[in-house]
Amino acid sequence: MVTSPAVPADDEQGHAQSPMADAGAGDYVTVLCAGLGELTATTERMEGMDLSNVEHVDPADAVALQTFSDEVTTVLSTLRDSVDGTSPDFEGGDELAQRTAGLLADAEQLARQISATIRSLDPAAPDYGFRLTGQAIGFLGVALPLLQIIAAKEVIVDGAAPGNGLTEEVIASPGSLAFYREARDKPGCAWMFTTVDRATLDALVDGGGPAGSGTTGELDGSAAVGANIAEVDIAQLAIAEVPSLCDHEPGQLANGRLPVDDPSAGFVSLVLQPAGGVPGPLLADVTGDGRTDAVVVAECSAGGVSWPMHLLLYGPGPEFLGAVDLGPHTAGFEHADVSGLTADGSDVAVTWAGYDGAGGNPLLFAGTLRYDGTQLQLVDSFAVG
Repeated sequence: MVTSPAVPADDEQGHAQSPMADAGAGDYVTVLCAGLGELTATTERMEGMDLSNVEHVDPADAVALQTFSDEVTTVLSTLRDSVDGTSPDFEGGDELAQRTAGLLADAEQLARQISATIRSLDPAAPDYGFRLTGQAIGFLGVALPLLQIIAAKEVIVDGAAPGNGLTEEVIASPGSLAFYREARDKPGCAWMFTTVDRATLDALVDGGGPAGSGTTGELDGSAAVGANIAEVDIAQLAIAEVPSLCDHEPGQLANGRLPVDDPSAGFVSLVLQPAGGVPGPLLADVTGDGRTDAVVVAECSAGGVSWPMHLLLYGPGPEFLGAVDLGPHTAGFEHADVSGLTADGSDVAVTWAGYDGAGGNPLLFAGTLRYDGTQLQLVDSFAVG
């Protein structure tokens, strides 16, 4: 049980005060760290929510989660606006700012999607608690993109302790070592450096090493995260090609649905906006080529009740790249309804509910969607409870 988070005091014009407003618009690192600190303070409020009993969620906790998701979205949006068009005044700063802009946009998009999905949930639905918990789990994916300000995602995941590559990545990434020099003592950014070898980095930056010139300034920043050269157009997904689903032949959609001559033969459709607790398309670089792809939920049936949902991956074009049927991953349940999609670098964390009949006694599942260069796969799936 939690109470609603305190709302920041308003200024004379009625706008909510933010630590970012006091940081100084001209100091990129100070503004960025102030915003990240505010985001950290906001996410800490989630610790008081009790969503462990998915069958009987306290309405106050549900309201608090919605408030929390809205506040996270607002903080990310404000932070992105605050640093937009500016860059730190050190070598490699432009590359770091470009990387950060893309990552902030990805985090904000994820937070907005989760917030919209939570708002669309029906409290009277029998699986409401499962779906709500799935969205809460999705917030775990918001922080990881922001860590990529200083290092690549795969290095962060593996760099649980100094010496596992994270320190070397900070030294090598354009602007990251200089960013460390400016941000290491700022509370809002200190959490980024908890697993780096600070003694090594301190020796480099305090000794006048490559922080000001050399390593950080010599690297090619053309592959900076967030510098997408193309992306999926969600509007074009409404007329995309789909594979064979629920015994229907492959074909091209019209207004998001596969034309079917006999309505009694069922349907195939894409979920192009959040509806009934099912998330809309997730835009992220799933293939790892620097371009924005789309993971989309597909609903279908061969007549009668709906079949387990599918997850489809599209690249720019849109180009169909692969599909996963959730049915074989749902322990024999009749239905499998997606409740959450969260970008985790090039992986996608997926949550879904398995149930029989009209939705009684659903079981929540989670897994990782991964593209290996040739096919889309769901790995490490398990029943949450």
